[in-house]
Amino acid sequence: MSRTRSGLIAVLALVVLLLTPLLALTAAPAGAAPAGDRATFGSSSAKAQQLKQGCRSYRFRYRITAPGEDWMAELTLVSPSGAALASHTFKRSAGDPARDTRRFRVCSASTTPGRHTITMLVTSYGYRDETSRRSEPTHFRLTRR
Repeated sequence: MSRTRSGLIAVLALVVLLLTPLLALTAAPAGAAPAGDRATFGSSSAKAQQLKQGCRSYRFRYRITAPGEDWMAELTLVSPSGAALASHTFKRSAGDPARDTRRFRVCSASTTPGRHTITMLVTSYGYRDETSRRSEPTHFRLTRR
């Protein structure tokens, strides 16, 4: 009986030993921050603004704090319904500043008043590696006049 139990424990240990590397590979995509890692490479913000008729520009701020020699940031404005309305890409190699105030151009026909979201993905490029991290989403309101 103890011989069978020893054999079963040995088989289970072998299965765990073989599956552990596979779990580590599928846990997160290459270059992504580990699960539970709250460190980001930047932030964005926007104040409540009035949604006006026609196509208008709405202000937002961003700040990039990525390590490494180079970085790229992708910011997207998302409507209350979840549709992407506008986006901007900033690159250090293109001479974009690490902190600035810019504008999203949005037409009132493409969105509704309500809580809008700015998402930001920053990719840091080092000597031999590339790491991407998402910042906490920024929420702000576009209200009726």
